[in-house]
Amino acid sequence: MPEGEAMVKALSSRLASNASDFGYSESVTKSLKLELHAVQERISSLKAGLRTWQDHLARILSLDGERKEETEAAESTLDSVAVEAEECERAEVTDRKMLEKCKVSESLRSFSTIAPKIFASGRQVACSNRK
Repeated sequence: MPEGEAMVKALSSRLASNASDFGYSESVTKSLKLELHAVQERISSLKAGLRTWQDHLARILSLDGERKEETEAAESTLDSVAVEAEECERAEVTDRKMLEKCKVSESLRSFSTIAPKIFASGRQVACSNRK
């Protein structure tokens, strides 16, 4: 974009000098100035559009990083639950606290099988709301 802005400035100065050098009529000079202004507006509009897309892409990258962190944390939690569940399966459950822990582990294990379906449907809903 800086190149386009530099070209507009060069055209603006050329217009002023050419108008006096070649004796352009006032109407021709005005029409050329209007065209030059239209070009300046297009450049400005393109810059605004590019800034918008740049911000949008930066936001997407930020959200992607957040989701990766959340996913890693969830996977870590689920892995630890899986280890506890395996311990419950191997051990004879006689202790009341261990029994409760095993029930919680079982519940979390069932959640881990359902969670991907829930999150997938949530993403579909979120995407359809943006359209």
